[in-house]
Amino acid sequence: MIFIMLEVPKGYLKFGGWTLLIGGTMGVIGQLLHIGDTPSTLQAIPDFVETAVGTHVLLAWASILLLMGMPAIYLRQAARLRIW
Repeated sequence: MIFIMLEVPKGYLKFGGWTLLIGGTMGVIGQLLHIGDTPSTLQAIPDFVETAVGTHVLLAWASILLLMGMPAIYLRQAARLRIW
């Protein structure tokens, strides 16, 4: 069985690292904002919805950035794998 080892561009690894760093930071901030956003009364629901939408958009972008950066981790370690 022949395995072809391709060289991963260093620019992609840097890009993956930055997306992981930024996505992780956004995720932590989003989760901290998400802790106390439960409305206690009916009058607090409009403020809750406004905060919750922004928090979930932040968490969605964080997830996208994390998913973009995760293949870079695999490709960085791929040279040490015995079997693909």
